[in-house]
Amino acid sequence: MEPMTCVHMNCGCGRGDKDTATGAGQTLGAAERKRIRSALAASTGSARPVAASGSERPVADAAGPADTVLVNGRIATLNPRQPFVTALAIRGERVVASGNDAEIEAYRGAGTRVIDLGGRTAVPGLNDAHSHFIRGGLTYSNEVRWDGVPSLTEGLRMLREQARRTPPPHWVQVIGGWSYSQFVEKRLPTLEEINAATGEVPAMVMHLYDRAWLNRAAMRVLGWGKDTPDPVAGRIERDRHGNPTGLLMATTSLAALVGVWLRVPRLSEEDQILSTRHFMRECNRLGITSVIDAGGGGQNYPDNYRGVAELARRNELTLRIAYTLFAQTPGSEIEDYRRWTAAVRLNEGDEWLRMIGAGEYLVWQATDVTNFAKDFAGQPTGMEKLLAEVVRYVAELGWPFHLHASYDSFVPAHPGCARAGPPRGADRPAAMEP
Repeated sequence: MEPMTCVHMNCGCGRGDKDTATGAGQTLGAAERKRIRSALAASTGSARPVAASGSERPVADAAGPADTVLVNGRIATLNPRQPFVTALAIRGERVVASGNDAEIEAYRGAGTRVIDLGGRTAVPGLNDAHSHFIRGGLTYSNEVRWDGVPSLTEGLRMLREQARRTPPPHWVQVIGGWSYSQFVEKRLPTLEEINAATGEVPAMVMHLYDRAWLNRAAMRVLGWGKDTPDPVAGRIERDRHGNPTGLLMATTSLAALVGVWLRVPRLSEEDQILSTRHFMRECNRLGITSVIDAGGGGQNYPDNYRGVAELARRNELTLRIAYTLFAQTPGSEIEDYRRWTAAVRLNEGDEWLRMIGAGEYLVWQATDVTNFAKDFAGQPTGMEKLLAEVVRYVAELGWPFHLHASYDSFVPAHPGCARAGPPRGADRPAAMEP
């Protein structure tokens, strides 16, 4: 089979595209784009300070000229004494100086690449502090993305187009990232519409983490029928004869939705690497240069980390990735962590790919409802014992851990965490206010 190509209009991976942050007509290679993004990502800690009065002037040091200089721009420094400069110099993956164009002139040499920003703004790279980048990268190039799509009519048109170009055994997939409220129609799709758009190509359309629609072809592949039981943490909608309609609702966690998604055929390992490169390119396009990857259901270590590990080995990562390990085996999570702690050390890796602890799920019973139309109904019997066992184990090893909690009432339900004691360097909970 020929490698699958990315379906996203704005992906430029491997096409020799022009970098939109560097001025018209200046084409950058992948290595130089990586070097500039890396330098901007690190610039808040490595740029040479320049006083607001201009009394401190950057002086070219003995290491020689810069590899790249940016001039004629509006470059955010995050230095309150001098919030913006017009130019900066980059050597390797570090910003070595910032100031005005005349000051940075000292860093220009015969081999220095000069990028004229044309008055445009450059900012330090953004960090996505809670992402599922690694898992998302494995399937990004063969998903239909409804992010920002203005109408359901347009979304259904995208399904029809993708169905025409999807080779067997692959599926049409819309895996979250959208809400009915973004559509001008202000409603969800119907199964009739999804079936009409996708025909005999299996399809899964997921809305947030509350429900998924499977077309008739997908139900045939899965073998769903009248005798198919409801999955753990989910409910299959049925018609008056007891036959599945194709709608799957999450009840107590995302496990039911993930369980179906894991049965969707995967890309080859090389195509997963290509897909991850496309996803990195999209993140970079939006200004993201580093992520904290919170793991995810169906994201097992080390199998599903081979793609990013191979990109790191090839020196082709354009995102810095810090990742946590997410328990995969309901009821036997402690065995997952015992196996992983024998295979990988805390902080193993480098500045591009590094393991930083456990989470976002430590045990599957200690999860909050992902269908936000439902109230948190408390945890199942036996949850605290399982959770305390895992927390105590990772805490004794000094691993930080992260626990997903969407409801205020969820946190007090975990006294086992407090009794196990925090690991060294434990951080406070992070919260978002409405």
